[in-house]
Amino acid sequence: DVASGDEVLRLRGHTSWVNEASFSPDDKLIATSSSDQTVRLWNSQTGDLLHIFEGHTNSVESTCFSRVNSCLATASWDKTIRLWDLRHLRGGGLLRICDHALTESSRDVQRTLRHRRRHMDLP
Repeated sequence: DVASGDEVLRLRGHTSWVNEASFSPDDKLIATSSSDQTVRLWNSQTGDLLHIFEGHTNSVESTCFSRVNSCLATASWDKTIRLWDLRHLRGGGLLRICDHALTESSRDVQRTLRHRRRHMDLP
């Protein structure tokens, strides 16, 4: 709680450092990226784990939701950006893998993901 400074939710499950946590545009979901090579998707109200995205082969540094929560982009030190379809999570939901050069600044990655989201017309 920002006003009181009290912790309202604790998300547990990653086995290494958490590199980033990002809220979906509607604030219903939280995506966390980790050095354990996974991304986890959480219900932001209950803290329930909804899905674990696996497939990156190095630390996952950044995540970015599409405007309507239908797609999640993840950027990793394995030199890929993976696009996950949030509408079909049971099969893993991988839409595509894009090669990229990861910069040292996660802000640069966030700008790149947001720029690509606008220009790739992601759902």
